[in-house]
Amino acid sequence: MITNLDNELAIERQKLNALLEITNSVNKNYKISDLLDQFENVMRYYIGVSKLAFINNRDDWKCILSFGIDQDCTGFNKTKMLSVTQTTLSEDTNIEKFKEFDLIMPVFHKGKPLSYLLIGGIKEDDMTSFIWFIQTIANVVSVAIESKTLAKELLKKKLKEKDMKLAVLMQKLLLPNNLPSNQYIDISATYLAKEMVSGDYYDFIPINKNEYVFCIADVSGKGMSAAMLMSNFQATLRANVK
Repeated sequence: MITNLDNELAIERQKLNALLEITNSVNKNYKISDLLDQFENVMRYYIGVSKLAFINNRDDWKCILSFGIDQDCTGFNKTKMLSVTQTTLSEDTNIEKFKEFDLIMPVFHKGKPLSYLLIGGIKEDDMTSFIWFIQTIANVVSVAIESKTLAKELLKKKLKEKDMKLAVLMQKLLLPNNLPSNQYIDISATYLAKEMVSGDYYDFIPINKNEYVFCIADVSGKGMSAAMLMSNFQATLRANVK
């Protein structure tokens, strides 16, 4: 005979298995798309949610996962959505776009709104048992997505900084160090880039004891690409002059 205690234990076991799957996905550094697939699987088959929209602030506010709904979850009123700061019944809001859902569940981390989870179709008897657990899962997934996004942005920033440092070094190597100074001519130059590196170029090339070629140019672009273009230009210029 199945008792209420047996049912409760089965539900708790179900929650634990679902949480383990999600945390394992996070620990194994799954791609965001794979993590969302895992999240959908948990919500559909472990919890029994039949309608879901997951709106995330990874790259502005976008719907990154949805199923079981008649319309896509775009075109929603961002201002009204952000006014919801705690788990709320959809019928208690004025957000017409979300009326087909039962709950609006915001996910905050360090005071910052990361996601909004809209769920519907879950049995009323299961609502109380699963609501806190759904919040936990949504928090884990949202923070994981946020961490991945920040890590990717940090990597891009470091690569850009490395690119800029290489461009600065290359630019210094391309600019002339020894400028002529004698009784007839005295050349000096100061190069001040607005940022770490700019697209400006100058050169002073001796042809013989009495003749020189002086060049000033503005190279299009920034960073390593501009430095490479400058290098090609300098090589072409000097080859043609000499």
